Amino acid sequence: MSDATEPIPYGTEGRPASRLQTRLWFFTRLYPELPFFMVPILLRLHGNLDHDGVRAALRVLTDRHETLRTRLVPGEEGPVQVLDDAAPELAVTDLAGAADLEQAWSDLLTGEYARPLDVERGPLVRAHLARTGPAEHRLALFVHHISVDGTSLEVLLNEFAALYDAWASGRPLEHALGPVPESYDSFSRALDEELSGPEYEQSRAFWRAELGGQPEFDPPADRPRPSRRTFEVHDERTVIPAELAAAVREAARHRRSTPYVLLAGTLAVLLGRRNGPLRDVVIAAPWSLRGGPWLDGTVGFFINTVPMRVRMTPASSFTDVLAATRGAFLDAMDHGSLPFDEIVALVNPVRDARRLPITSVSFQVLPSAEPEFALGPVRAVRQADIDGASEFDLVWDVIDPGDGAMTLSAKYTADIYDRDTVRRMTEEYVRLLGAAVADPDRRVVELPLYGEAERARLRAPQGAVREIPGLEVDGCPAEGPFLLLDDVGRPVPVGALGAVYVPVPGPADPTGAHGDLLPGEPAGLPGGRLRPTGALARRRPDGTADLHAPARFPGTPGTPVAVLERHPSVRAAVLAPAPGAATGTPELIAYVATDDAGLTPAALREFLSDGVRPGDLPGWFVLLDELPVDDTGQPDLAELDGIACATGLGPPEGGDETGTELEETVRGVWQEHLGGRAPALDAAFFDVDGHSLIAVRIVARLQRLLGRPIPVRAVFDQPTVRSFAAWLVETGTDARAGEPTGAPSPRPAEDRPAAGTDRAPAPSAADLTADLLAASSEELAALRMLTACLEVPADHSQKERL
Repeated sequence: MSDATEPIPYGTEGRPASRLQTRLWFFTRLYPELPFFMVPILLRLHGNLDHDGVRAALRVLTDRHETLRTRLVPGEEGPVQVLDDAAPELAVTDLAGAADLEQAWSDLLTGEYARPLDVERGPLVRAHLARTGPAEHRLALFVHHISVDGTSLEVLLNEFAALYDAWASGRPLEHALGPVPESYDSFSRALDEELSGPEYEQSRAFWRAELGGQPEFDPPADRPRPSRRTFEVHDERTVIPAELAAAVREAARHRRSTPYVLLAGTLAVLLGRRNGPLRDVVIAAPWSLRGGPWLDGTVGFFINTVPMRVRMTPASSFTDVLAATRGAFLDAMDHGSLPFDEIVALVNPVRDARRLPITSVSFQVLPSAEPEFALGPVRAVRQADIDGASEFDLVWDVIDPGDGAMTLSAKYTADIYDRDTVRRMTEEYVRLLGAAVADPDRRVVELPLYGEAERARLRAPQGAVREIPGLEVDGCPAEGPFLLLDDVGRPVPVGALGAVYVPVPGPADPTGAHGDLLPGEPAGLPGGRLRPTGALARRRPDGTADLHAPARFPGTPGTPVAVLERHPSVRAAVLAPAPGAATGTPELIAYVATDDAGLTPAALREFLSDGVRPGDLPGWFVLLDELPVDDTGQPDLAELDGIACATGLGPPEGGDETGTELEETVRGVWQEHLGGRAPALDAAFFDVDGHSLIAVRIVARLQRLLGRPIPVRAVFDQPTVRSFAAWLVETGTDARAGEPTGAPSPRPAEDRPAAGTDRAPAPSAADLTADLLAASSEELAALRMLTACLEVPADHSQKERL
């Protein structure tokens, strides 16, 4: 790509819209009367403002950036572009004499929103300048979303400031900015090329497998959707205190993840807990396809909507959910170029014009914008937008300034949600976030959603019961009181779905003869029993409930041991924590006894994946002739720890020595994008201030240098220079699937020692270090294991792992 392109001539037409723009174009045709995609920039301006300077700066911007003057009109195969020679409209109003200035400004904005920008007729940019007092103004600039994304707005503001500064100082505007940036059309062509290659079919296969058969995610609301939505949106905001925000950032660093993953995982747990029996949650994530610095200065729409399916069960800890969220996030990034409408077409869900398919909830983490900047001698202060419209029912944004408190912005569709409901959800989210960070190994169904006062109110029978006609228990109508309970038999919060239970007479059943009866203690009925009705209902604030559908409790998936022991070559199996591991499934080892010399860990993992959720898969497999047992006949955990330590399951931290030629190439690219700091060969990407955007740029740079495709996921799975370079060597040029191998070749069964036989001398720490360096992508777990292993007086020969 060239560093710059000449401006597109006026009157050019016939080029197709980008694949990302096409979806927005169709949506504007469905709802032409709604200000759905009017993106506002609202400024308060303090100082002597020259109206002509504002007008001139806006004209230069539209001349410079073709997307600001590009309409989309119907073509034979979809929308096509028409480029206009049209200066943006600038209306000027004097509000200085208004009796109520804030109301007058609000009315002005409401009037602007009542005139949606028309993507087919244009213009796509409109501005309104209001004089509010001596040397005081307010500016409202509206741009159609089909022309811009969040990064584009920052580009426009920076260039607008530079242009007005040039005007105010008498300098020519044509010299105020740098070269014309790469055209948006270049990106559109590059995306088309990417989606015509083998990656296209791989992405289609991934999304078909990921979302096929998954029920659409639609959280419970206060009322049904109307036949025609208004899309009226309100914004409920709350603060995530600085202490908790710091704990979130530290927890993310400790787990070599990002605050995004932790915050998104918390939202998934909240939505899952409020949605009846815990099951997978699907959240939409806006994902930028800019892909590299060559497009940093380009104004255009680069955002794709990508669904993230977060898998969880009632047995999942928050650590498990974090792993699932991270995996969903990385998969979404690797396959995020496939436009959302094409994903929808693959999954083919039930269509409903009143809601988006697949999921009605979106999530993103946003940086905080600079509140003030200069327009020459004028001070500009950014103003918060008024409530607008949204295609999602619930837009969950966390604004993270990088330090100090975060702000949670929960935008909701007023058609179906009440403000009190969303306010309770934000409070539950903050409480859940604090509990999850404090105790990540606790099961998510046990993390608190409400405080003690609310718990006492929900457990009071008179406040949690009502009549529900139509329910039957054991063939008889249930006309008495009931309780709405979660997966562990505790009352659900207001607004959440719960399983309907009815009290039954008689004392609690200590024998367990009636397996379907729950003890009443968790629900606030000590000494009583509760029977399930097989229905779901949503708790209302007044203590009554709305009956939903019969409950569909998913069957508990098989445990890894139970599934492994169904394998014809497996005589016995046991699951045990890795030495030094933190509690959590990703740090479990499956020890397998087998006589099959051809059995490999890869085959076991594949077999296990058919009956166990991905989040429940062990991190490693160790194959043995016999499982060691203690004097009582139970698995000897100390002996198993010794076997694991001798096996070597991951790399320790390295130093900052000079690397191989490839390692130094990778390190140079990292240094280029990490502020000029050269990372140590074994320094983790997120520990040296890396983040997802930098990962995208690193991958784009390395792809150009090495001439081969590299998935963004590789940076996350191989987060050090050394491990990333090793992955490049192992995968060669066949890395299109985006799944690094990271495993040594299996050893034959005859090389495995039988339990209790003579063993080779224990390896030294140096030997362990050498073996571990070549073994695992689960580096954090391996480091803990190595530390523990060096303290274990084991004497075992080398084993394999996957």
